[in-house]
Amino acid sequence: MGAENRAVWDALRTALSTTRNAAPLRQSTSGSTLETTYAQEGIWLHERLFPDGGGFNTTLAVKLVGHVEEPALQASLESVVQRHEVLRTGFRASGGRPRPWGADALDVKIEKIDISRIPPAP
Repeated sequence: MGAENRAVWDALRTALSTTRNAAPLRQSTSGSTLETTYAQEGIWLHERLFPDGGGFNTTLAVKLVGHVEEPALQASLESVVQRHEVLRTGFRASGGRPRPWGADALDVKIEKIDISRIPPAP
């Protein structure tokens, strides 16, 4: 094994051992009062000032080749969203300040677009 590969494996081994010793994550309880970070407040303020900006949105397009089990894909994405509270968290104004809120559940919508009839780009 080359020195470069050994360094990668050593870094991975260190990261995994650090993760195993980390404190477990705990789910916030419904109704608990959460505070925003300064970064979250900045993003919230920017969105209030420029509501149509979308500067902090990330879009993603994925090209899937071959057969895709759509129900399995849908169930997988729903499982990820259910497992990670941050994906179900938004902000509402309360007293002129942002307050985080989390949805217990969130519908995941997959938009399927057939582009087979669109000619390739020149």
